[in-house]
Amino acid sequence: MEQTTGVASERPIPASAGIGLRAPHHHRFVETQPDVGWVEIHSENFFGDGGRDLALLPYYLVFGTFKMAVVLQQIYFRFHQGQTQDQRFAGMGEGAKALFRLAASRRP
Repeated sequence: MEQTTGVASERPIPASAGIGLRAPHHHRFVETQPDVGWVEIHSENFFGDGGRDLALLPYYLVFGTFKMAVVLQQIYFRFHQGQTQDQRFAGMGEGAKALFRLAASRRP
């Protein structure tokens, strides 16, 4: 993966791109599970006629919860490795565990 340099640090960070996921592409996204950095779910996908069935929302609830857990885990890992000294990050590991458990409990 291509690396870029962060402004606040000279350590390389992974360059990743996300996508805006619109209703017509949902099923292909779920089937292929592309390697993307993040997914923006457009709320208009669920408004009015032609929008996605609300039955798809649990999938995104689990997916979003899991992704947030990964973010906390990555922050905690950097703290644990001494790459940051901010004490506010000390509890992120437990926060990640709680979100992983929550994602698992929300799984349909």
